[in-house]
Amino acid sequence: MSICNSGAVLQIARQIHETQAAGSRDNRYVRGSSIGYCCRMIGYSLLGYQPMPTGSYSQLVFDVGQSAHDIIQKRLCDMGWIKGEPFWNLEREILDWRQTDDEKSGCELEVLNHELRVLGHLDGITVPLKRVATEPEGTGGYEPASGDDPEAERFLVEIKTISGRRSAWTLAIRDGGRRPLPEEQKPAELVKLDWVETGGGKIQRRLQHFEHARVVTSAKFGSSMKPVFRVRIGGQEEMVTLVMDSQSESPFAQLRGPKREHIAQATLYASEHGLKSVLFIYIGKEVVADDEEDQPYVPPIKVYEHQVDPIDVVMLHEKLRRIYERTDDGDLPDRDYSDPDEAHAECRYCRFKWQCWPGTIDLARRAEQLAAAGLAPLVPGPGVTHTPCDDLTAEYAVQRPE
Repeated sequence: MSICNSGAVLQIARQIHETQAAGSRDNRYVRGSSIGYCCRMIGYSLLGYQPMPTGSYSQLVFDVGQSAHDIIQKRLCDMGWIKGEPFWNLEREILDWRQTDDEKSGCELEVLNHELRVLGHLDGITVPLKRVATEPEGTGGYEPASGDDPEAERFLVEIKTISGRRSAWTLAIRDGGRRPLPEEQKPAELVKLDWVETGGGKIQRRLQHFEHARVVTSAKFGSSMKPVFRVRIGGQEEMVTLVMDSQSESPFAQLRGPKREHIAQATLYASEHGLKSVLFIYIGKEVVADDEEDQPYVPPIKVYEHQVDPIDVVMLHEKLRRIYERTDDGDLPDRDYSDPDEAHAECRYCRFKWQCWPGTIDLARRAEQLAAAGLAPLVPGPGVTHTPCDDLTAEYAVQRPE
């Protein structure tokens, strides 16, 4: 019996890509979910530049995250915090939501502002909630209250999934000799180690075989002894001098409050619905429970309350104005970042990076990968045809003639 049927895997991957292509969205309005990102990235979408197709892995992870949204939304409705009920939308073939007995509360409510030219769907708006003290002592919670309770208010709810996987990285010099080595002669670099099977049958990407130690000199840090390991990189055995090896906390563990781009999105949605407060619910994916923590019944969820700042609303409106001021003339907005190698993730994971910083991506190799997956080739510059949404075509034509 085959442990992994590669043919079936490719069939699933192809179906994911076909579904993604069939679900292409009309991007002539700015999506609320992207308002916190780089102006240049938003401009690429508005002007019809081709993004790098989402990989099957990323698309499937996104789908799993969407299912987590559905679960939390259902739980909030069961708790009475949101008035709504799920149903299967036969026309769109997705799980959808309808409002019930509260016209202001619900899940997946539309945000559409033709003056600002922005659209999106918020995760939820609660019934009036009142802050209450809960167990354990000193923590705060919420409970539904009557609409005329002066201490109650409606909250915008934004649900986000975030990785709970620790990231491991290795900084090494790809030289495994014994003689003293000036680091300036061979600079250290981040190396991606292959996954290997350990004696206990576990698969891990760690340093395994120590060989010897050597002196590494640095003009900045002086001289020190560094270990040399035999490792596998790209399927080949190699000797490297280890400069530093570390595992950092996961994004979920590092989270101390709502992320900047999420605040921007929520601020826009809240202002459109006249709300002053936001509840961010973060769900940790791939979170491994710590045996030392005696909390076996607490799910990997973090909740943060955020107060909408009117100044942030004004700044977002100004950002939209500046973006359309350029794109209406067919120009791209300025980049928010001047260097793609800065210590931030926005450029690194941007699907338009191949258009914005083409020298940082091996386009020939990526073209081969797309061809092997049966996907369309990359086309630089503008020209991707948008797929108009039937219910918005007339409004788009009024606001922005073709």
